[in-house]
Amino acid sequence: MGSKRKVWVTDGFSARRLVIGPPPEFVRTCPANGSAKGPFTDDFYTETLRMKCFSLVRGAAVTLAALGMMIPNAPAMAAGPQRVTVKSVDAKIFDISLQQGGAFKGRVVDHTGASMEGAAISVKQNNKEVARTITDKDGSFEVANMKGGVYTVSSGSTEGTYRVWDAKVAPPSAKEQSLLVLGQNGARGQFGCCDPCTGVYIVGGIAVAALTVGIIALVKANDIPHSP
Repeated sequence: MGSKRKVWVTDGFSARRLVIGPPPEFVRTCPANGSAKGPFTDDFYTETLRMKCFSLVRGAAVTLAALGMMIPNAPAMAAGPQRVTVKSVDAKIFDISLQQGGAFKGRVVDHTGASMEGAAISVKQNNKEVARTITDKDGSFEVANMKGGVYTVSSGSTEGTYRVWDAKVAPPSAKEQSLLVLGQNGARGQFGCCDPCTGVYIVGGIAVAALTVGIIALVKANDIPHSP
């Protein structure tokens, strides 16, 4: 017998290395499914393997590119700490812009800025109650289908007066949410307004030092919902 030679046999999807007799003629058949069968040399297998690896790498690149289009950039998803500004102003009424669906939104905190869950909220117009609700775990509340006008919003002994506007005609100074700051031990507190999107909190005639620290802690602990 002649010298033995290592060749490759492939069915188009896998390859097996065989040791056979005298070097056979190079044979290729082309079945209906397009796969190639027959004994092939090491050079043919090396080229086949290289093409398969290239195909896998190209497929992975296409997949990653598709995912990149579907998933937002990491910096946009991981927003940094929100800057919070608490201002004290001498005002007896605040402007609030209604949100989608005529929603009047607000937030209730205690004198340290901690959110008040389960606080009862009463909304009155001309001394007549038009809505009642309670705050959620973040101290937020919402009253839907409100119309423009002047309202008094209260929780316990704390109340505030708000001039409510339709979003289309609201003045630039109007904020997204009302803000009630409850007094210590049930005492009458203060009221104001806030814009969580910009981190601006405005209260009427109150020492803001402790409140600022509390609200900053609140923002860090809870991602304050943005208005749609």
